[in-house]
Amino acid sequence: MSRLLPLTLVGQMILFETMFALLYGFLWERRLPTPLEMAALVLVIMSVLSCLAAHRPATVVLEPAV
Repeated sequence: MSRLLPLTLVGQMILFETMFALLYGFLWERRLPTPLEMAALVLVIMSVLSCLAAHRPATVVLEPAV
């Protein structure tokens, strides 16, 4: 699957693995993330979303016939 994705998306998927490992760790320790840890998680999520938006195929806008 990684051969089909652009290199930037593969990097983001690696970050997702890290994010889920952190979430599992918080569950294991039965604690909430600190504000700094939460900010880091939000930044990771935002970077993935911005990368997905950058690689979204262009949409074609059809203009009505006159």
